[in-house]
Amino acid sequence: MNAADTAWIIVATALVLFMTLPGLALFYGGLVRARNVLSVFMQCFGIACLMSVLVGLRLFHRLRVWHLRLLGRSEPCVPERC
Repeated sequence: MNAADTAWIIVATALVLFMTLPGLALFYGGLVRARNVLSVFMQCFGIACLMSVLVGLRLFHRLRVWHLRLLGRSEPCVPERC
C-alpha cells in the first residue's frame, strides 16, 4: 500500500464515523413523537460524549503504564518511593 491508499482509508473511516452518530440520532428520533425528537438527539450525543471520555481515559491510563514500563518502572512514581 502506498501513502495515497492509506490516506484514503483514513478519510473514508473518518467519514463513516462522522455519519454514524447523526444516523443513530435520526433513526431513534424517527421512533418517537415529534415533540420528543430533540430529547432523543441529546441523549444520543450525550451517550456518545460519555463513551468517548471513558474510552479516552482508559487509553490514557494504558499508555501511561506503557511509558512507565518503557522507562523501567513497574508502577507510577510517588514522592515517598522515588
